[in-house]
Amino acid sequence: MFTKRARTYALISAVALAGVLAVVIPALGSHDGQTAIVFTQSNGAAKFSFSGVADQNIELAKNGCQITNAAPGSIMTLSASGGVPGFNDLSIGVKGNGRNANGTPCSQVDGTETLSLTPGTALAGREFSGVRLDLEMTGNAIVEVMFVGQPSKTYRLHTGTNFQALCNSQPSSNGCPGTSQDDPNTPAYEIMSGPSDVANACAAPNSSG
Repeated sequence: MFTKRARTYALISAVALAGVLAVVIPALGSHDGQTAIVFTQSNGAAKFSFSGVADQNIELAKNGCQITNAAPGSIMTLSASGGVPGFNDLSIGVKGNGRNANGTPCSQVDGTETLSLTPGTALAGREFSGVRLDLEMTGNAIVEVMFVGQPSKTYRLHTGTNFQALCNSQPSSNGCPGTSQDDPNTPAYEIMSGPSDVANACAAPNSSG
């Protein structure tokens, strides 16, 4: 059972964020047995998929990298502050305002921008219960992932020099040395967060790696 209140998932970077390469967002309730929206790409083409619903292919403006079918979308609705949703090099980001906004910037989210994802028209009334992101960071980024609903919750991933600062102050945070199940002495590059794990670290020795 799920409510009629849509929950928005927002992605914010405090410094700089290279694009989202793959996104899996479970939704409450089942639709033909599938409970996840999947973002995939093949041969340079990207799409959102959900069982029983026609794929939502990523379409771009002519001679640009703005996503033209971002809002409203059938499976996923994308919106942004500081620009409009963009796509480049198999990554989703924000096409910023102003000149020189095409190309690589379309696959990034910087500290003045926000990328938001909401269930599309075919999934109206559903809420996200989780998210899996494949991220590329730079500039010692602190990535903020916010679930907007009832209740709202914000998670932060500390990278680069911010990684060590977090681990010094909160050594038990996920991703800090000694917390990895595979190798307790190696900082983790794959981080999992639960409802109470709101601050986590990702090993990145040089400017977020």
